[in-house]
Amino acid sequence: MLKMANQAATRGREVCGLIVNVGCCIKLAQVRNVGKKYGGFMFLPKDVRAVIQAAHLLESEIVGTFHSHPFSGAVPSKADIENAVNDSLMLIISIPDHQTKLWRIHDLRADELKYVLK
Repeated sequence: MLKMANQAATRGREVCGLIVNVGCCIKLAQVRNVGKKYGGFMFLPKDVRAVIQAAHLLESEIVGTFHSHPFSGAVPSKADIENAVNDSLMLIISIPDHQTKLWRIHDLRADELKYVLK
């Protein structure tokens, strides 16, 4: 994922998608970034619906989003927090810091969570 995010960052684009809980772990489902804003991201509703349908078929659940920060740290911005679904996860991949952090967004707050890569 970091390699993909680095490639996108060279074009000033963010990598983005949905976090899917498959029971034993979470998986990342990348979707197209259709945002026009340099360094921002936006999903197409039809892309989100497709991931939701696939997750439903697999008896899985969408639990959050992920995106890269091409020019800043792996900390959610005010806009990231305000636009997140309440009580969801947010994984942020920082290109300059080479860090990835997982956050729980709840009541317009972001709390960092610990996680294990497998």
